[in-house]
Amino acid sequence: MQVGIRQLARAESRVETGGNASQTALDVIGNIDAMQLAVDEAANTPSAGLTHLREIHAKLMANASNSQVGGRRRASQNRIGGNDHNLFGADFIPPPPEHVEPLLFETIHPLELLEGLEAGRPPGLR
Repeated sequence: MQVGIRQLARAESRVETGGNASQTALDVIGNIDAMQLAVDEAANTPSAGLTHLREIHAKLMANASNSQVGGRRRASQNRIGGNDHNLFGADFIPPPPEHVEPLLFETIHPLELLEGLEAGRPPGLR
């Protein structure tokens, strides 16, 4: 995902004035907004948890075409990489959804389509 700074500034201006922007620009804006929220949360909250992670994820997904999954724990198996037909060839396959809660923050993230973030416990989350 790549957007030039001028294209990003134009997209942000269009969105603020009720106009349209490319989906890629909207996704980058969502990433920036989510990162800012995460930094603010880390700076102002002594111990963050799932509620904070869900808020950050909702911000990340706010402009996405599938924004309805923002902040929602996944209910189906997902993967990173591979293809739409099976899990073979995937770069990473997290545990099935029913195993997420006991493993939360150990090696996986619990939310849908939170691509681009490293697996594992984010700094400051307990």
